[in-house]
Amino acid sequence: MGVLAPLFIPTPLAYLEQPFSGTAANSGSIRLLFHLNESTGTSAADASSYANTGTLTNFPASPWSGTALNFDGVDDFVSVTSASNLNLTAALSLEAWVNITNNTPANPLTIVSKWDDTNGRRAYLLQLGINRKVQFLLSSDGTANPGSLFTAASAAALTINTWYHVSATYDGTTMRILINGVQDGTLAGPASVFVSPALLRVGARGNAASAAENFFQGAMDEPRVLDYARTDYSQLHIYHFNDSGTTPPGDA
Repeated sequence: MGVLAPLFIPTPLAYLEQPFSGTAANSGSIRLLFHLNESTGTSAADASSYANTGTLTNFPASPWSGTALNFDGVDDFVSVTSASNLNLTAALSLEAWVNITNNTPANPLTIVSKWDDTNGRRAYLLQLGINRKVQFLLSSDGTANPGSLFTAASAAALTINTWYHVSATYDGTTMRILINGVQDGTLAGPASVFVSPALLRVGARGNAASAAENFFQGAMDEPRVLDYARTDYSQLHIYHFNDSGTTPPGDA
């Protein structure tokens, strides 16, 4: 762990793409990044270079707490129009800071998805199961058939009213789940990920009729989609960017 010290990353840049990754905050590798600190309005600005603006759907007038967005677990979510730059077939990372508030959810709590639960519309999905364990799903052909649907799960369950940095990566071979920068689940993945026409959603996925379901309940900050698999090392650095690693960034 001592190798973190020589990085000399300035504090304001600590949550950005690091120099050793060869990317920057406005590079093509970040396909979506919501800071979720707008404080007014019904749009979530995308800090990537792709302008994948999100639409806040069914939220109350003021759903923010500081720089995080509160989700009621009933019907609110952020939607993004399907775009080719969100079709990540060879590698990807999905991540967010989350703070859940329901100890016994009746349905999975979706973090990020490009997934409608019907054939031809499944691609990638990051969620918490009803046991509060992190689940990462990929489909190779848009179906949920054996041999096509790949589901990785964390060993640990999240505790309510606690901030976690949750991420899932796929490098073309292996699926990994990391919690607070530490790998906690892995699975041999598909040869490639299906290209789905489904909306990208933050805080929900689509059902068989492409309507939103499995809503997130709690607070979320900094949801992000990347076109490569972060290394364990960079994930750990992200978690420790604020020294304590226990609160989300004010602005990533």
